Amino acid sequence: QRQNEAYCENREDAVYLSLKQNLGISKAYNLAIEEIRKRDFQYILMLDADTQIAAEYLEEINSVIEKKKVDLILPIIKTQGGVIMSPCKRGRFGFYTNYKTIDEIQTDNTLSAINSGMCISRKIWDTYQYDEGLFLDYVDHQFMIDFWQRGNKVSILKNVEFKQDFSAESDDLQKAKFRYSIQMKDIKYYLEKNNYPRWCIRIHEIKRKIHIFLRCKSIKVFFW
Repeated sequence: QRQNEAYCENREDAVYLSLKQNLGISKAYNLAIEEIRKRDFQYILMLDADTQIAAEYLEEINSVIEKKKVDLILPIIKTQGGVIMSPCKRGRFGFYTNYKTIDEIQTDNTLSAINSGMCISRKIWDTYQYDEGLFLDYVDHQFMIDFWQRGNKVSILKNVEFKQDFSAESDDLQKAKFRYSIQMKDIKYYLEKNNYPRWCIRIHEIKRKIHIFLRCKSIKVFFW
């Protein structure tokens, strides 16, 4: 935090905002949007620290904006191994599935995406408030559900690919347990908000525990 503040202190092209503590990504986004609403900006570009940005992305964004009115622009985001992580598709029971190829991606109301790389028009964020009931997980998917319910338009830049490191999960059991507790709280909130049956929560819980067990190799996972 001190490094960020020092970096931005004497720069006219940067403003550093901090909540002084980790209150969740939704609160952080809302803080940033509140600040941006004071300024004459027409688009917000969301970027995660671990996203490798394609050099041509800003040029492609400008090209799309000049040609047509669009509310949301999305790049293709892949893992280091080449798996398409975003955009993705909302499936059954509140799970999300990956597209196998870029050509399969459909711009219908099942389309979702991760936060990083989203370019969002002022039409959206002038009136949108991120749901602060979600701390970290499913913030992006809830945004996309709300986005489609408003009848907005999306453009996918299928010729622009980002790389992102999705390998940050720890095999330390205590860290995994802490991360699991955050995930399940968000998943429960998300599923209940979107009227999924309660047994869907149990399915997510079992799937997460199996995933952690395979990574941490500890039977204790199943007694959390």
